[in-house]
Amino acid sequence: MQELSRDIYDIYAEYEDEEDESPSMGFPRQISPSKKNYVININVGGKPYQIAYKMAAKYPKTRIGRLATYTDHNMKLDLCDDYIVTNNEYFFDRDPEIFHCIFQLLQDWGVVDQR
Repeated sequence: MQELSRDIYDIYAEYEDEEDESPSMGFPRQISPSKKNYVININVGGKPYQIAYKMAAKYPKTRIGRLATYTDHNMKLDLCDDYIVTNNEYFFDRDPEIFHCIFQLLQDWGVVDQR
């Protein structure tokens, strides 16, 4: 298991220095094909967010961290309420206003990019 985790972190580290030209986090956007595999697309109560895998993977015990670190797609699906294949988006049937507060806190702590 440790070897598998190491490999996952190595993959994310390759893209650590890349500039992300995507629009502000937390707002709807078109996902560019070159970037779509490096972020976790989540939708909370109808509001889309993008969180970088490398950032989410730093907290592997959280639900979002587990989405970043699990390699088994079925295990990822157990963490969310639905999955939209066309957008590679994990849907959570939760209050978007509450999650927005959590997301803002993560931005303040530097866990997610603040753009």
